[in-house]
Amino acid sequence: MVRDWFSSSPSVHLINMEGYNIRWGAAVKPGETNREDAHRLHDLANNGGLAAIADGAGGKGVFVGKWAQTLLNHLPETPFEHDEAFKSWFAPVAVEFFKTHKADAQQYEHTWTKFLQEGSAATLSALWLPNSHDRTSPFTALVYGDSPMMRYRFDGKTLQMPEHLPTLSSFSYKTPLLNWSAEYPFNPNHCHIHSFHPENELVLLATDALAQLILIRYLLSKPDEEPYIRQLKDAEAAGGIHAQLITANRMADLPVSFDEWLRLLLNTLKTNPQEETDEFKNLLYRYFEQGLIEEDDYTLIALEIPSALETQIGFPTQNDL
Repeated sequence: MVRDWFSSSPSVHLINMEGYNIRWGAAVKPGETNREDAHRLHDLANNGGLAAIADGAGGKGVFVGKWAQTLLNHLPETPFEHDEAFKSWFAPVAVEFFKTHKADAQQYEHTWTKFLQEGSAATLSALWLPNSHDRTSPFTALVYGDSPMMRYRFDGKTLQMPEHLPTLSSFSYKTPLLNWSAEYPFNPNHCHIHSFHPENELVLLATDALAQLILIRYLLSKPDEEPYIRQLKDAEAAGGIHAQLITANRMADLPVSFDEWLRLLLNTLKTNPQEETDEFKNLLYRYFEQGLIEEDDYTLIALEIPSALETQIGFPTQNDL
C-alpha cells in the first residue's frame, strides 16, 4: 500500500485540483528580495489540470522573472502534441513580451543594451493532467531546460529522472533556455514532450538547484547499488560544486532513508496558491547555510498519484501504514 505522503502531520491539508493531491513551495534566493522563477497551478475547463514551473536565468538578459511568469501565464489548456506546435505557440508570446517591456527597457541605456543583446531567458517544465477519474487518458509533460520532472515510484523506491538529465553530472552542462530574442532561437532538440500513465508514484517538478539536492539525497540512500555509487563517484571526481554538495550531504545530520527525508521536505509545502511558504523557505535556507544546496531561487510542485485500487477506496491513513 502506498504511503500517504501528505498526512504525517494533522495540520497538513491538500489542494484537491479535480481530485489530485498537489502541494507547492517557493522561496526567493537567500539574500534577495525578487524571485526570478515562477509556478502555476490551474484547474482546467475540461476537468483536468495544469502544473508548471519556469526558472528565469538571472545570468542571461533582463526581466527574467517576468519572462518566466509570462511563459506560464500563456500556457494553453491542452498539451502540445509535438515541438512544432510548441514553436507555433511560442513565437507570438515572444513578440508580445518584447513589445510589452520595450519601453521599460529603454529607460536606462545599459538595460536597453542588455535587453537587445541578451533578451530574457528561462527554463520551462509543465504537466497537463487529465480528469482524476479518467484512468485511460495520459498525462503529458513538457520540459525545456534543467527544471526537471522527476517520478518517484512507491513500489520500487526508484527515482526516475528525465532522459535529457539522467544523472547528477548532467546538470553540469550548459542548459538550453527559452528566450524571446531571435538571437537565441528555439531549438526543437531541447523541447522534450512525452505522454505517460503514472500510477502509485509521486511526480515532482523542481527548479535545478532543488532537483539536484533531491537527486543527491536519493543517491546517498543507495550505498550498495553500483549505478548510484557510480553517479556519486563521477560527480566527485569532476570536482566543483557537485563534489562540495555531496561531501556536505554525506556529513549532514539528516535521515539516510530517502523516504523519511523526502517527507520532511514535502511537509513544508503549502496548498493555497496565494499563500507564502515560510516553512519551505526556512528549511531550504538552513540547507543552504549548511552547504547542502546551491544558492538559488527554489520552487517545487509535488503531485501524489495513487494506484487504481486506492483511487477507488481512498488514501490510507497513518494507522494503515
